[in-house]
Amino acid sequence: VAFDAVYCSDLERTRQTAHELLHVLSPQVPVYYDSRLREKGAGSIQGKALGTAEKMAKIKKVSMRDFRPQGGESWRDVATRS
Repeated sequence: VAFDAVYCSDLERTRQTAHELLHVLSPQVPVYYDSRLREKGAGSIQGKALGTAEKMAKIKKVSMRDFRPQGGESWRDVATRS
């Protein structure tokens, strides 16, 4: 697989993954790190069972796009920052 460039989150684990892959596949390819590519912040539901966000959104009567757990982000927030 040939890459012209790689774009990834600025988080350490994504930097490490990009480094390992490119070291083997394409060592000369430039890597661009960007905080806007970070994963969605789960806040208070971090580590909770799958489906927790959907249940909480339903209880609060908001769409999943607009549901924001305490200390986390909604999908709308993610779209805005990226």
